[in-house]
Amino acid sequence: MGNIDDLIQIHNQKLYRKHHFRDISRFGKKYLYIREHYEDTKQTIEELIKLSREGIAGYKNFVNYWMGENPEAVNCDEKRLILQEMFESSKVYL
Repeated sequence: MGNIDDLIQIHNQKLYRKHHFRDISRFGKKYLYIREHYEDTKQTIEELIKLSREGIAGYKNFVNYWMGENPEAVNCDEKRLILQEMFESSKVYL
């Protein structure tokens, strides 16, 4: 099969020049990653962190208004409470 580092080098050399971000890199001794996927994942995580730091202004008031107009839409108090607070302090909810 060959030495892993040699195989990585062969793969990376065969990439079309406009696809250089798809090269394979090492992470420590055991792990490999495709640089483009790493950068995409990093950007997604950074955006989620940014969104988690701020809420949606007036969200709780909007939800209370909506639940008042649609009382049958939410069928338990626990769900009402979760909906009211879900995006009050973050734009990301798990």
